[in-house]
Amino acid sequence: MNRYVFGIHRGGSSVMGMIAVDAARITGVPLVEMGPPDATLPDAGPRGAATKTDTLRAADGSGIDGIFTPQLENWRAHSGLFVPIRRADMFPPDIFAPGDRAVLMMRDPRDCMVSGYYGFLRLHGGGLQTPSRQIFYDMGIDAYVLEHMLPRYARALDDYIALRAQIPALSVLHYEQMVTNFSRWLPAFLEALAMPRHLRLRERLRHPGLGVTPLRVLLDRHSTSFTPPVAEDIDSHKRQMLPGDHIRKLKPDTIATINDQMGPQLRAFGYL
Repeated sequence: MNRYVFGIHRGGSSVMGMIAVDAARITGVPLVEMGPPDATLPDAGPRGAATKTDTLRAADGSGIDGIFTPQLENWRAHSGLFVPIRRADMFPPDIFAPGDRAVLMMRDPRDCMVSGYYGFLRLHGGGLQTPSRQIFYDMGIDAYVLEHMLPRYARALDDYIALRAQIPALSVLHYEQMVTNFSRWLPAFLEALAMPRHLRLRERLRHPGLGVTPLRVLLDRHSTSFTPPVAEDIDSHKRQMLPGDHIRKLKPDTIATINDQMGPQLRAFGYL
C-alpha cells in the first residue's frame, strides 16, 4: 500500500508533513519525503517527481510557477508514504492503485493568499532585502493578492478538483480543524491514511506503559504546535494560525472580488 499526502501551499503543509513523517517513523511505514533537489524524491528535475516546462521562478518571489509534467517511472521507483506533495500537477494519478490511501490537507485559499503575502515576500529568498520582493510588498496586501496570489491559487484548486475526480478515494481534511481541534483532526488523518495502530519495536521500548499507541505518542509530541502566538509576528513562519485571516487583513471589496472569481473552487471545498 502506498500513501500520498497532499497539501495546499501556505496551508500548514510543513507541520502536517512533520506529523506524517513522525507517524511513519514510529510505525515503521516506509517514508518518501518530498522536497528540495537533495531530498529522497526531488520535486523537480529530470530524476525527480516531475519536470517543468517553465524553468523560471515567479517574479513575485512566490516560488516555482510553471507547468509540471509528472514522471510516472520516477514515482514507481519509490514506495511508502509520500509527503508532503504541494502541487497536484506533480502527481501522476495513474500510479494510484486499489488499496492505496490519499489525503488532501486544504485551507481556506483566501487565508493562504494572505499568508503568501507575508511568507513569500518577507521570509523567502532574502526577504525584503531582495529589491523585487520589496517592490511587491510595497504594492500592499490587497493589490498583491489580487494580481499575484489569486491566479496562482485558482489554478492550484482547479488541479486539486481534477485530482479528486480522478481519485475518488482521496480524503479531504482541513487546516482549520488541525489548528483548532488537533485531538479530533489527528485520528481522522491517521485513519484516512490507514496508518498502523501499533508502535514499531524501537518505539515500544521507549514507551513501556500499557495502552501507548501512535495516536497517543503523536498527540503528546505535537499538540503544543497549535498554540497560537500571543501576538502576530509577521517575520515568523508561525505568524498567526487562527482561521479567517483574510477577513482581518483584506478589504471587503478584495474579498468580494476573490469570491466572485473563485466561487466554484471555494464552494468545491466548503469555503463559500
